[in-house]
Amino acid sequence: MNRAMDKVPAIGGQRGVFEIFAPGLFLLLNIVGAVYLLPFTDDPTKKQIAAVAANPVFALFVAVPFGYLLGVVLRILRAEVPDHASAWFLRHYDRNARGGEREDNSYAYAGFPYTPWIEKLVQQRLPSPVRDFFTAVWAGRSSKQFLTFCKTVVSVGDPLAAAEVYAAESLSRYISGMFYALATAFVTVVVVVGARLVTGVAVGFALTVLATGYVLGILAILANFRFIRIKEVEIIFAACFKNRHLFGVVIEPSDYSIGRPPS
Repeated sequence: MNRAMDKVPAIGGQRGVFEIFAPGLFLLLNIVGAVYLLPFTDDPTKKQIAAVAANPVFALFVAVPFGYLLGVVLRILRAEVPDHASAWFLRHYDRNARGGEREDNSYAYAGFPYTPWIEKLVQQRLPSPVRDFFTAVWAGRSSKQFLTFCKTVVSVGDPLAAAEVYAAESLSRYISGMFYALATAFVTVVVVVGARLVTGVAVGFALTVLATGYVLGILAILANFRFIRIKEVEIIFAACFKNRHLFGVVIEPSDYSIGRPPS
């Protein structure tokens, strides 16, 4: 129950508005458009939709609450679904990820928060103080609860770093919401096309273009979403290292090579 509540965005303030409202509004427009184009929709309903669309003030009055409501529903849906789908896509279509899991392609196999891949990056590409911090705090910990703990500690101790973490998380949530919105919109287009074909109504070129665009959008998300979430975790780790004193880790001056020493 608590985990479910954690995924419900707060109402009020500016946090979460973009990544919630934009996918929700996109989905709302597609649903309304599908209702309008269905051959089974009666004329009075079509006239009501046209009347709302012709009145910008009333259209805004309808779009804002219902678009935000749909956005909240999309926000509640688990980001793991597009994340796992992206990993599956990479394992089949990314050259480096094919042929089974290896050390150099664990980005396509490790589960969120991708600790094996983050560890590889830290050990091979970052200075020794960062490696020491990873070993002391992050090594062996791969649960979402641990990542939530890290974000909470950073947000309390360093508002600037917390803003960077939130921006990275917002991007992931926005793309996750758009994945669900695009998938649903594609289904609605397929339903409309099928209904029009069955009833002998012309499909039109626009619906074909929309369906193609939605498929391309979904494929683009599948090819990149795993990397975007990995970047989110990298930013969280960097924020944790910057505030390593909050985790009880102190680097001696002789070992110090990057960043500002803890006060």
